Amino acid sequence: SKGTRADYRRHGDRRLKPFFGDMRLSSIHVQTVRSFVSAMACLVDDDEIAAKTVNNALGCLSTCLKDAVALAKIAANPCDHVARLPEPHVERDWLRRAEIPRYLDACSDHYRPLAEVLIASGMRISEALALCWDDIDFDRNAIRVHRQYTPHGHTKNRRFRSVAVGERMLGLLRDLYARQSELYDHDSTRH
Repeated sequence: SKGTRADYRRHGDRRLKPFFGDMRLSSIHVQTVRSFVSAMACLVDDDEIAAKTVNNALGCLSTCLKDAVALAKIAANPCDHVARLPEPHVERDWLRRAEIPRYLDACSDHYRPLAEVLIASGMRISEALALCWDDIDFDRNAIRVHRQYTPHGHTKNRRFRSVAVGERMLGLLRDLYARQSELYDHDSTRH
């Protein structure tokens, strides 16, 4: 995607080119890649970059070297034998059960159904915004997630999944569907 290409260019310009420079593909070995990771680990230790950044740069390098293998430029991808840096566990600050009613009460009537779906399903907001009524399986108590509201449209991992939801959520969705059907009965552009 466009974002991935931009990330690869950024890693190439900021980390890979400065380290590997004009080095020939045939001279990049496992130890060369380990030296790169070691140099980047020093920056992590100095709090200049995060371990995730190093791992993402290593992923970019690995993708490039994988293509070099496919094009018969090198025999094997040296990144395959290099461990990624351990990333610290980050505890996300999620809504606590007691906070949910206050959050929902603060939502406008227009946005509350979206907030309810997000809380009940754990979907990404871009996935919830891309939902159509055909994605709701009222018989199986599930929401089918197979796209997101972004320029490329597919889900983050390009996979379909089904999210189970409870009867309360299905009741709210049925009510919303009925209200929308009344309001937009003659508007074929709404879904």
